Amino acid sequence: MPNEKTKDERVQDIMASPDYDNMELWDEVCESDPKYVTYCSSHGGYHSIKAQIQRKAATEKFGFYGMGWGISNLVWACDEKENILDAYFWYIWKGEKFGFPMRVSAKPAPGYDPYKKLLTDLTTKALSMLGFNSDVHQGLYKDPAYMDSMKKKFYQNNKDEEEERAIEEEINNEGLEDIRESCRTLANEISELRDLSTTQAVERIRGGYGVVFGKIERMGEKNLKKLQEALEADIEAWNKEIEEGEDDEH
Repeated sequence: MPNEKTKDERVQDIMASPDYDNMELWDEVCESDPKYVTYCSSHGGYHSIKAQIQRKAATEKFGFYGMGWGISNLVWACDEKENILDAYFWYIWKGEKFGFPMRVSAKPAPGYDPYKKLLTDLTTKALSMLGFNSDVHQGLYKDPAYMDSMKKKFYQNNKDEEEERAIEEEINNEGLEDIRESCRTLANEISELRDLSTTQAVERIRGGYGVVFGKIERMGEKNLKKLQEALEADIEAWNKEIEEGEDDEH
């Protein structure tokens, strides 16, 4: 089509619009609902936002994952020393597609899926570049006054309180299953330690327990009893499997 504008020209038109504001997107997504902000005491103490809530916020702002926003060109590099993910994060804003490359890395440790962890880390960091939940990343939740102001803002209307509780319960159950899976993985790792040197075994155990305890810490006190009951059921099932295996050997 003749005289069709290039993408750069269309972007310039957007930026030249009288109502254009560099901080428009940032200001719309920077504040976090306190219900989904958790505190972890490790590494000097820090707050984090639940990853699923970030995905929901991105979907509300851009559209379906894979249609309005997403991650492409994934390149994995995982070995015994370091796990790395290079990828391209993209999103649709004001009718145009934008994006930028990202890289995340993590040390291997038993008890977690490196692919899931790296993809979650990359999503969180990419969204933070756009301002999503920047109050958490800026450390504003360390200020009790700021936290109180967010509670007043998000809880002033209690019409959807029951629905919000249901969402929170779903997220907590998801976290519970994640911890149980980490414990299963750790148990399998420990069973394989006989093939490793003492130093390697100690590192594997230390890393695995660190992952599990970090996840438990983020669950919050009110979920500890539920977690304890679930893990006791898992342990009972594991013991039963071991006993049945021993019977089969005889």
